Amino acid sequence: MATFTINTRNHGKVTFFVRDAGGYVYIGTGANGKQICAGGDYLGAALMATADTLESVARKWHRQHLALMRKNGITTYF
Repeated sequence: MATFTINTRNHGKVTFFVRDAGGYVYIGTGANGKQICAGGDYLGAALMATADTLESVARKWHRQHLALMRKNGITTYF
């Protein structure tokens, strides 16, 4: 299982993981993980990554997610 963690000032540690090589990307840990989708959301086209691409997929999704939160006036992260 490949993992990648982003340390943020406002939200603490945000961990992304892929269970299988070339599988779906999740945010959170283990059984508490939520599948992430295109555009920074949790609904829609599911994102996939390998161990090599996980960092870039996670960073891009995280930027899009924060922009989506700002656009919709959402203040809580999860």
